[in-house]
Amino acid sequence: MALEWFAHNSKRSEKDKQTVMGRIQRHILPALGSMAYDDVTAQHVRDMVQRIAGRGKVDVARRCCDLVNQIYKYGIVTGKTEKNPAAYVKAVLPAQSQTLKHHAALTDPKEVGRLMRSIEEFQGTFVVKCALQIAAYTFLRSSEIRKAPWSEIDFESRLWRIPAERMKRNNPHLVPLSDQAISVLRELHPLTQNADFIFPSVRTDSKPLSENTLNVALRGMGFSKEQMTLHGFRAMASSLLNERGYSSDWIEKQLAHTERNKVRAAYNRADFLQDRIRMMQAWADYLDHLRDGGKVIPFPVKVTSDGS
Repeated sequence: MALEWFAHNSKRSEKDKQTVMGRIQRHILPALGSMAYDDVTAQHVRDMVQRIAGRGKVDVARRCCDLVNQIYKYGIVTGKTEKNPAAYVKAVLPAQSQTLKHHAALTDPKEVGRLMRSIEEFQGTFVVKCALQIAAYTFLRSSEIRKAPWSEIDFESRLWRIPAERMKRNNPHLVPLSDQAISVLRELHPLTQNADFIFPSVRTDSKPLSENTLNVALRGMGFSKEQMTLHGFRAMASSLLNERGYSSDWIEKQLAHTERNKVRAAYNRADFLQDRIRMMQAWADYLDHLRDGGKVIPFPVKVTSDGS
């Protein structure tokens, strides 16, 4: 039933498909696959997710529980079973806040300033330095940055056009580029323009930088994995932009998050491009201000979607 559900839910990016199938094969089928649908109990599901969580993988445990829940909902709708043993199991897992530790991020402006100074003074590979600067200025996902080809960058329009097949939710994404981001990319372009990726591996132009390489660079700057990760640039931007009063619609659109509420999802088909252009330039200016040790916050405060 799990594989049938997976085949039925095929509208995912290739990366998502691999992740979901990996969880089914590594965690769900070994624990539950030998039993008939109706023989699986809530205790079986609970034992599975608690074993995963006990290895420190609380987020994986919650996601596996969600997958079993979805699989059994599919089974109920298609008449294969009449029960869902995963319906309430997630309640026994640690709180959601505990699942976000692997997305450690800096949100104290002073620490953000220290981070930006550390990146500016980085003595390692220039490509690594540029990748970290772009992560800060654009707060894209790791793979969206590392695996980007130069063809996605439109210097004239000052936009980064990411096609659907490279996005987590399989929707194309338009990223406004600030003056600072454009400057970083222009400086890097002569060095990697003939490579397969904007940020190629230090060993070969035919492979992208690894996420580990960038996280190791952060460790070398003195930021532990509990303080900051590559993914943390997204949480850092989201926290500080929301704190300064920017419209959550603009921020969520920039993060390329999917709205689960159908009414809001319909509203959020709006691109907010002009609003995001202003926000992204203000964000880059703010980061530079913190990097340079500025104390006065240059951000406009209480900026909403209606401009008030």
